[in-house]
Amino acid sequence: METGGDLTITHRGIIANVIESEKMTKEESIDFVKRYEKELNLSKKQVDRWAGKKYLAVYEIAELEEITPFQYNREKNMDDWVITDDINKIKL
Repeated sequence: METGGDLTITHRGIIANVIESEKMTKEESIDFVKRYEKELNLSKKQVDRWAGKKYLAVYEIAELEEITPFQYNREKNMDDWVITDDINKIKL
Protein backbone atom coordinates (compact mmCIF):
# COMPACT_ATOMS: atom_id res chain seq x y z
CA MET A 1 0.00 0.00 0.00
CA GLU A 2 1.40 3.43 -0.91
CA THR A 3 1.61 6.29 1.56
CA GLY A 4 -1.11 8.75 0.65
CA GLY A 5 -2.58 6.22 -1.77
CA ASP A 6 -6.13 4.98 -2.09
CA LEU A 7 -5.72 2.04 0.33
CA THR A 8 -5.28 -0.46 -2.49
CA ILE A 9 -3.31 -3.60 -1.65
CA THR A 10 -1.29 -4.77 -4.67
CA HIS A 11 1.25 -7.32 -3.33
CA ARG A 12 1.68 -9.88 -0.59
CA GLY A 13 4.70 -11.61 0.90
CA ILE A 14 6.01 -13.44 3.93
CA ILE A 15 8.29 -11.93 6.56
CA ALA A 16 11.33 -14.19 6.45
CA ASN A 17 13.59 -12.41 8.93
CA VAL A 18 13.37 -9.53 11.42
CA ILE A 19 16.27 -7.54 12.83
CA GLU A 20 15.27 -5.10 15.57
CA SER A 21 17.53 -2.74 17.44
CA GLU A 22 17.69 -1.96 21.12
CA LYS A 23 17.61 1.74 22.05
CA MET A 24 20.51 3.37 20.18
CA THR A 25 22.49 6.58 20.25
CA LYS A 26 22.49 8.70 17.09
CA GLU A 27 25.88 7.26 16.13
CA GLU A 28 24.74 3.67 16.70
CA SER A 29 21.66 4.32 14.59
CA ILE A 30 23.74 5.71 11.73
CA ASP A 31 25.97 2.63 11.95
CA PHE A 32 22.89 0.37 11.91
CA VAL A 33 21.66 1.97 8.67
CA LYS A 34 25.16 1.71 7.14
CA ARG A 35 25.40 -1.97 8.16
CA TYR A 36 22.24 -2.80 6.18
CA GLU A 37 22.79 -0.23 3.42
CA LYS A 38 22.95 -2.79 0.60
CA GLU A 39 19.78 -4.61 1.69
CA LEU A 40 17.83 -1.40 2.36
CA ASN A 41 18.78 0.36 -0.89
CA LEU A 42 17.68 3.70 0.57
CA SER A 43 17.80 7.05 -1.21
CA LYS A 44 19.83 9.87 0.40
CA LYS A 45 16.55 11.40 1.59
CA GLN A 46 15.51 8.10 3.21
CA VAL A 47 18.92 7.70 4.90
CA ASP A 48 18.59 11.23 6.28
CA ARG A 49 15.12 10.37 7.61
CA TRP A 50 16.01 7.04 9.29
CA ALA A 51 19.68 7.30 10.36
CA GLY A 52 19.73 8.75 13.86
CA LYS A 53 16.43 7.26 15.10
CA LYS A 54 16.51 5.63 18.56
CA TYR A 55 14.91 2.38 17.35
CA LEU A 56 15.08 0.73 13.93
CA ALA A 57 14.08 -2.58 12.40
CA VAL A 58 14.79 -4.39 9.13
CA TYR A 59 12.20 -6.80 7.77
CA GLU A 60 13.20 -9.27 5.07
CA ILE A 61 10.25 -10.11 2.80
CA ALA A 62 10.18 -13.44 0.96
CA GLU A 63 7.82 -14.78 -1.64
CA LEU A 64 6.71 -11.29 -2.70
CA GLU A 65 4.00 -11.59 -5.31
CA GLU A 66 1.63 -9.30 -7.14
CA ILE A 67 -2.01 -10.01 -6.38
CA THR A 68 -5.35 -8.88 -7.75
CA PRO A 69 -5.65 -5.41 -6.19
CA PHE A 70 -8.30 -4.82 -3.54
CA GLN A 71 -9.32 -2.02 -1.18
CA TYR A 72 -8.05 -2.27 2.37
CA ASN A 73 -10.20 -1.74 5.49
CA ARG A 74 -7.67 0.46 7.31
CA GLU A 75 -9.55 0.99 10.59
CA LYS A 76 -6.94 2.47 12.96
CA ASN A 77 -3.80 1.05 11.30
CA MET A 78 -1.53 3.84 10.04
CA ASP A 79 1.17 1.64 8.45
CA ASP A 80 1.90 1.26 4.74
CA TRP A 81 1.96 -2.52 5.15
CA VAL A 82 -0.27 -4.88 7.06
CA ILE A 83 0.38 -8.11 8.95
CA THR A 84 -2.47 -10.62 8.80
CA ASP A 85 -2.90 -14.38 8.94
CA ASP A 86 -5.80 -14.22 6.48
CA ILE A 87 -5.89 -11.63 3.70
CA ASN A 88 -9.68 -11.86 3.55
CA LYS A 89 -9.91 -10.31 7.03
CA ILE A 90 -8.65 -6.93 5.75
CA LYS A 91 -10.67 -6.64 2.54
CA LEU A 92 -13.48 -4.09 2.36
